[in-house]
Amino acid sequence: MPGTRTRFGVGVVVRSDDGLVLVGRRYVEPGAPLALPGGDEVSWAVAGVDGTLGADAAQANPRELEPAKFGGFCWIDPAAPPEGLFAATRALLERLPAQ
Repeated sequence: MPGTRTRFGVGVVVRSDDGLVLVGRRYVEPGAPLALPGGDEVSWAVAGVDGTLGADAAQANPRELEPAKFGGFCWIDPAAPPEGLFAATRALLERLPAQ
């Protein structure tokens, strides 16, 4: 019986104290969709980690550590996400408990 291969992705939900969620552009994907930081990719299983920043979004200064792959950070309202989200990010945000 042939083995199966499950691919996993991880999305880190970084919330500001004012209820926004950090996303960035996945430059390596067609159209550079907005995505959660953490390496979430189209996969069969995606795990999300949720944490609060301890500051308002305006006080945070995310750094681009892999600017050719992921950057252009912005803060979004998870209750009204913009168009153009990466599919795994949209799926995690739809299941995100209210803050």
